[in-house]
Amino acid sequence: MTSDGKKTGGRVKGSVNTKVKKRRILEANAMKHLKNKILSNWTELFEAQLLLATGVKVQKTIGDKEVVFTKPPDAMAGQYLMNTVVGKPKETHNVNSTVQIPEIVYKLVKGINAKQ
Repeated sequence: MTSDGKKTGGRVKGSVNTKVKKRRILEANAMKHLKNKILSNWTELFEAQLLLATGVKVQKTIGDKEVVFTKPPDAMAGQYLMNTVVGKPKETHNVNSTVQIPEIVYKLVKGINAKQ
């Protein structure tokens, strides 16, 4: 400790220990592998999303009968395609607060604004 009581030594502010470094390297490698896998199959994945967005015919065997039906379009797949082509729209969040401001804070702020 220094004469003013502050702690000395230890890790430098903002540095990362070796466990975290190793984990981040593994995560980065996994992400890189995943992105490469997706990019190599991009056309097939996009076509599948397009099919989901427009509705899909499904053929099922129930007992000894073949049943064919159409699944309704998947809104999430359509939204993904729109975001990919046009870009994701800006999201806004409304925050309604019912917190009561104490009277003293209100008077303080009102006084500061009056002086300006």
